[in-house]
Amino acid sequence: MLVGIGLVLAVVLILSYLVLIYTQIFLSLAWAIFTTPESDSYNQYFAPLVIGEVVFNALLLLAVIYTNYLYFTSKRGFPQWFSGILISFVLYIVIDSILISMVMLDTQAFSTKTLTSIAGALLIAAIWVPYMRSSKRVKNTFVN
Repeated sequence: MLVGIGLVLAVVLILSYLVLIYTQIFLSLAWAIFTTPESDSYNQYFAPLVIGEVVFNALLLLAVIYTNYLYFTSKRGFPQWFSGILISFVLYIVIDSILISMVMLDTQAFSTKTLTSIAGALLIAAIWVPYMRSSKRVKNTFVN
């Protein structure tokens, strides 16, 4: 039940993140400042980075929605999809942090906030991935 609640909340959180964060970036002056070649703060990698983040988060949202479907219909593929999402999220945080620090030179790759996010995602993955792979309850539940 805890996994189901987490999956439903994940849809809401990712969707709100996409809407709140990226609309703020695209509608603010930051987008124009960093993407206009005539600007003193122009960065040729800023737009691809932000668009890449939007694409990843949109794909993650679709994957979480599909994983919700697998969960609530007790489909056999649920444990693999759920584990894949958890592992992908950890990798995303690490890779995105590195890329942000390469694009925005004044940004530290692994700040305290980033390390906390990585540690939290790793902890969740370290608990749930082995459980999904080895639990008899999981094997008996997701059979359709």
